Amino acid sequence: MLGVSICVAFVSHVRLPNIKTCAMLLVCLFVYDIFWVFFSERFFGANVMVSVATQQASNPVHTVANSLNLLGVELITEVLYLILLHYIPYIQETAIILKEL
Repeated sequence: MLGVSICVAFVSHVRLPNIKTCAMLLVCLFVYDIFWVFFSERFFGANVMVSVATQQASNPVHTVANSLNLLGVELITEVLYLILLHYIPYIQETAIILKEL
């Protein structure tokens, strides 16, 4: 959702005058992607894309709440998660699968 909103904001605020500028922007983004996929290991010691993709996912609100010792925020996020589990069946199925792992 965040990526979509960034793309919409970019398209609405930036005017690209011709196809040459558009093509150059796409080439730069392609080179940027190639760097992070294939060459980041040489600069950072580990492939950034692989390490991000294989790490255990966590709720960022829980992470911040735990680091700041905000127990109330953690409780609120748990309650919101339980409400989502009740109303959205896909999340419930995913949660059951993850608990089995």
